[in-house]
Amino acid sequence: MATLKNTSKAGRSKEAKARRQLTPTQFFFYQNAGYSYDTKTETSEQGRLRCAKELAEAETVGQRLGYVFEWEFDENPDLSWMSDEEREQDHEVLCCRIVDPENQNHSLASLCGITDPNRNYRRVTEAELASEAIATLDHEIETLDAH
Repeated sequence: MATLKNTSKAGRSKEAKARRQLTPTQFFFYQNAGYSYDTKTETSEQGRLRCAKELAEAETVGQRLGYVFEWEFDENPDLSWMSDEEREQDHEVLCCRIVDPENQNHSLASLCGITDPNRNYRRVTEAELASEAIATLDHEIETLDAH
């Protein structure tokens, strides 16, 4: 992650503007999460702001729904994307899942192959998994409502 000293004036200006527009939680995701944008309807900055807001909302809704995140070692990680030199080094490779409260053996959403995550990356991963689980729940509710 770039620090303010290492970013351009334009980058610092965008970050300062985002800080004024976003809540502290949204700004955390603005700084730490990836983002996407539709080149036909928004700028990259608009997409970044939208994604930060969406992840912050997913985190909040996930907390309200009582999502429990379980982190464990990935027993069989695929590190083929690393160079030989990188693979020779020690790495912490984890899986994260949202435990289904109705069936502890089932996951509402999960991801494995998470390599050397720091605390910020873990939080982003949890918000992304919450977003996925919420989207699935919304779809199930819409399907039930349609019948």
